Amino acid sequence: MNGSRIPDEDSKSAGTDAPIEQTEGMRIIITGASSGIGRAAAIELAKRGHDIAVVGRTVDRVREVAAEVGGDPFIADFDSLAAVRELGAELLAAYPKIDGLANNAGGVIATRALTNDRHERTWQSNVLAPFVLTQVLLPRLLASDARIVFTSSSGNKLENVDVADPNHDRGRWMRGFPAYGQAKRADLMLAKEYARRTPLHVYSFHPGAVATRFGGFDSTPLAPLIRRVIRTPEQGAALLVGLLTETPDAPSGSYFTAWDKPDRGAAKQALDPAEGAKLWELLEQQRSVFAWRAMKRVDEYFSREERFSLGVDDASGQHYLSFPVTIGVADYEEFYALDDARYRDYLEDPSRALPFLAECRNREHDELLLQKPGWNRGIPM
Repeated sequence: MNGSRIPDEDSKSAGTDAPIEQTEGMRIIITGASSGIGRAAAIELAKRGHDIAVVGRTVDRVREVAAEVGGDPFIADFDSLAAVRELGAELLAAYPKIDGLANNAGGVIATRALTNDRHERTWQSNVLAPFVLTQVLLPRLLASDARIVFTSSSGNKLENVDVADPNHDRGRWMRGFPAYGQAKRADLMLAKEYARRTPLHVYSFHPGAVATRFGGFDSTPLAPLIRRVIRTPEQGAALLVGLLTETPDAPSGSYFTAWDKPDRGAAKQALDPAEGAKLWELLEQQRSVFAWRAMKRVDEYFSREERFSLGVDDASGQHYLSFPVTIGVADYEEFYALDDARYRDYLEDPSRALPFLAECRNREHDELLLQKPGWNRGIPM
């Protein structure tokens, strides 16, 4: 490789070095795979011998792309968190091993609206839904030593991530571009948070200005002219393909553009671990308010009872819950998968969580722990 840069279509003839690593026969999940760079990435990866799970919301297009690449179609509307959780369950049932996850779904939404989950659509489809899906799949991703890639954008510099106003109620709308900028910055920050919290290779990238359905470039009368001056979906997808199959000479969590060094073009807020921790806590709360409240209540109760402690990692300042039993990622996700009746039960009397903790004690966890060196086998919060 040339430094830490993943080669793209424009650089293939520029004498770049061989990639550090090239994997074969991977099982890769691509969301937003029914058109644009998601479709282009699916086609290229399939040509290289990888097995593709094609995820999208439009049934006919998803099935068409799946047939084209010899992959499996999965239908999910990211405007529904219930549908995203169902998608995660289907993927776990279908694949005992998952080698790569491309969180590529999303886009600009011109008219402000809320989902049935009461989140602004841009935020939910670009940030919260991918987070929910990744969390559901996380135990399997960890067991598979998978790669995770988030499609971000140079638009990450347009707007701060405001954890007090993720629905962008107080901000300018301007046909959705400020909300999109906030969402794409959040995606960049999420990649860095997963890199901090897990041993996985996690990256984000900006594909460049691409002639896809996303920007409406494919349907304008000027499309033939526009295609001469901006990137094709295949060129935009090259960086996604590279990050899924090659190991860049850069830290996990790095943000790439199609033409520059890691983290060049990333907003200052996106590089701040404290800001990333705030975003993580917000998303944990948003994906299940009942679960989040119950976890906090159990935390407070057992801290008082000295059955576990709320600690702080000296190096990063990150808070974690240290239980008297080993809590793995699978346990953590199982807690978030409980029904609302159980959460109400724990909220009323947190000591009722003891049987759940006892079950965790008896499980084999091995590498399936959200921890960093020096942490006391805890759950980062």
